[in-house]
Formats: sequence, C-alpha cells, structure tokens
Amino acid sequence: MAISMKKNLPLPIYAAIITIVFYFVVIPLLSYILPAGIIEKITNRGGTVYASFYLFFWSLLFLNNKRQLLKEREGLLANYQEIGLQEGFDEKALPTVIANLKAKSLKFTDSILGPRLLKGLENFLCSRNTEELRDILADENEAALAASHASFNLIRVFLWTIPILGFIGTVDGVSAAVGGFAEFLTKGVTEVAEIKTALSKITTGLAVAFDTTYIALLLTVVLMILTSIMEHRESVQLQQFDDFCQQRVLQPLVQWQKGGTVSAGQFTSQVDLLKNLTERISSLINLQHRLESRFLDIAGSNGFAATLANVDKALKMLLPYLQKVSDKPLDVQIKVLPSVSSGQKSD
Repeated sequence: MAISMKKNLPLPIYAAIITIVFYFVVIPLLSYILPAGIIEKITNRGGTVYASFYLFFWSLLFLNNKRQLLKEREGLLANYQEIGLQEGFDEKALPTVIANLKAKSLKFTDSILGPRLLKGLENFLCSRNTEELRDILADENEAALAASHASFNLIRVFLWTIPILGFIGTVDGVSAAVGGFAEFLTKGVTEVAEIKTALSKITTGLAVAFDTTYIALLLTVVLMILTSIMEHRESVQLQQFDDFCQQRVLQPLVQWQKGGTVSAGQFTSQVDLLKNLTERISSLINLQHRLESRFLDIAGSNGFAATLANVDKALKMLLPYLQKVSDKPLDVQIKVLPSVSSGQKSD
C-alpha cells in the first residue's frame, strides 16, 4: 500500500480521500456504536475539526510509508552477509565483494547500507587505509541519522499545527458566544424564559468552542506516540547498520592489516633503520680490516690473524642476510632477528 501511494498519488490527495470516506462512511457506521455526544463532537464542531482530522490522516499515511520502508530494510543485513562479508573476510576478497554489493544494491533498491559499504570499500581498495575507511563509515552514519531526523520534520509541523487549529476553533466559538451575549443584552429582554433560552445558547456555544481544542489535543497525543515509536525504530535500525559496518567490515580489515603487513610510514621507517644498520656493519668490517693489518704488523701472530679472519667471515655472512631481511614485513623481521641473534651467540 505504501509503495503504491508513492508511485501513484501524493499523500495529501490520499489523506483527502480518507477524510471524506471517514466522515461519510465510517462515522455513520460508528453512530450505531458510539454515543451521540461523541459523534456530534467529531461532525458538528466546525471546519477546524475537519482540518485537524485531515492532517491527522496525512500523518498516519506518512508513518505507514515509514513503517513499510523499515520493514523492507530489515532483510538487508542478512542479504549482505551472503556476499562475502562473513567472518574471516579479508582484503583479497574486496573486488568480488564490491561487485556483489553493486548487484545486491540494485536488486533491493537499497539507498542506505549498500551505498555506504560500496563507498567505504572502494576507497579502501585504492588507499589501503583503514583510518579513512573508519572516517567514511562514521560520516555516512551521521548523514543517515541526520536524514532520518529531517524526514520527520513534516510530522513535527503537523504536531504543532493540529493543536493550533483546535485553539483557533475555540477562539472562534468563544467569540461567537460573547457576540451572542452582547446581542442578548442590547435587546433588553425581561422575560425569564427568554433569558434562559439566550443563556443556554451562549453556554452551548462555549462547549462547542472547547470541544475543538479537546479533539485536536487527543489527535496530537495519538500522533506523538506513534511518531516517537517510529523514530525509535528507525534509530535502532540505523545503529544496527553502523554496528554491522564496524564489526563485519572495518574490524576484519584492521585485523588483516595488523596480521599481514604494516602501514606505509612504519614500513619505511623500519627499512631506513635496517639500511643504517647495514651501513654501520660495513663500516665495522672496514675498521676490522684496518685493525687486522695493524695488529699483524705489531704482533706478527698467525693465531691472532686466524681469529680476526673468522670474525671477518662471520660479518660478511651476516651482511647479506640482514639485507634480505630488510625487505620483509615488520612482523617477520621481529620473529627472525631474535633467532639470528641466538644463533650467532651459539656459534
């Protein structure tokens, strides 16, 4: 029903049709059930009551459309879990996931969760930066919350307008009653029966005047309750979408990065550090050669020369190994270097 309304006629026209049906079909049927006083309050209290019911039905149609939209979105989380966003999802599956996301978004005409995931994952595919992905998901969530709040602006206007219409009806009725009383005084009526009749008309007019506010406030209370329920449902759903993005997309990618690689800045700094270490070892080798020559000249000892030759051999074996390790990820370097150190000590 809600979708057909969106595609065919606008909500104001449907609200007008429902108001006419309510007064010409529903009210006559309710007259057999409800007391005559209640029926009279609805049907015989002036144009402001009709306008209040019209805005009330318009609001109900809007809330029904919102309810239908939330119901359609309830299956999005389950649908998107079937395209590769399961436990263990990693960066290698991104191209396939993005292609499946585009197909699913078109199939379910999703305008909130699918586009949010696509925007974040496509950015990550290019940048490999989880912080940018986190910021994108947070911005999209804030935009969705703001759009949800703005979508209820029309209902908030009606929640303000309906009581005002009731007050207008009351002021109009009180004005008519006061005018009738002034007319009664100018006639100079002296008979008690005529006085009673005139006062009865005045009090009846006042009762009618206050009935308009009474009905308007009743409609406002019902509408406020329904609107609060719908706003809460949508906010809970948007929070579920955000939790899904954080737990099933962002966290797996963060864990994958921590386990398999390091950031560009960290990697560059570690490579520079190992290069400096390699240069220092080369300097030590050169110094060892100079010292060896010096000691040979002084001591003339073959045994001492053999020891220095062994040191030279060990340093030369260590140098290419460090150069090879410097090209590996940081977590591999951390695991390998202690073993090298212990191996050297054992030698």
